[in-house]
Amino acid sequence: MITTKASFLSLPREITEYTLIQSDDARVLATVAQCSRRLRNIVYSSDDQHIWRTIFLNIFDDPRKNPCDFVDWRGLLQRRTRAQSLLQQKARVFKKLTTEEQGPVLETLIHVVSTAQPNDDPAPGKSTS
Repeated sequence: MITTKASFLSLPREITEYTLIQSDDARVLATVAQCSRRLRNIVYSSDDQHIWRTIFLNIFDDPRKNPCDFVDWRGLLQRRTRAQSLLQQKARVFKKLTTEEQGPVLETLIHVVSTAQPNDDPAPGKSTS
């Protein structure tokens, strides 16, 4: 009897994609894509951007006004992840960025706010009566 060892790379594409989606982090996708050509193709060469769209929608509200609108899910998630990373490094790092570097971060923040769904829930600890 011949036995073979299973590996992550031997999994069907759908299972690999499902596993990657569980991370909810664009940085994890970028890191995994560096591991092999197959993983790079799954992460970056998918025509429908399924992985990027699913992760984006797990974290953020849907920015589309019309469900048929085209969205560059990968680019949008990467910009938001970069903005989040820079802002988490505190204002001292943000202040050191050039105006050209600050612009995309601020545009991304404006996009986050303008596409967020309204929250009808009262603030924590506040009653509606």
